[in-house]
Amino acid sequence: MANLLKLLKWKARHNDCDLDYVQIAKYLNVDNRIAEEYIQYLHRKHYIKKWFDIKCPSCGHYTRTDETELKKGINCSYVDCDQTLDVQNLKYKYEIFYKINDEKVLGKKGGEQTVTPVSYTHLRAHETTLH
Repeated sequence: MANLLKLLKWKARHNDCDLDYVQIAKYLNVDNRIAEEYIQYLHRKHYIKKWFDIKCPSCGHYTRTDETELKKGINCSYVDCDQTLDVQNLKYKYEIFYKINDEKVLGKKGGEQTVTPVSYTHLRAHETTLH
């Protein structure tokens, strides 16, 4: 589990908060089914949050929402559409994905940003020929 938390911290620090079982399977060198179990564990422990892309039946636009907003009810996010999405039934086409909960993983609180010192070599690695 410690290696998995290292992966979450690294991804969160590098603003790569999307996570799926394939990444976990590759990183830990485990079967995809085991990686799916890790995803469920991380979700139960609030290290990751479940997100949904829900296709509006009226306009076909996808609206992205997290599981807490989903419980409250949502409207289509397309500008010219005012369709209320009945998420209780989820009869619409939707995709589920997970994002790292950086507040829990990195210890951030309410928009507070953490600063992590890096080496000179690390900084040089981010330079481009435009500098």
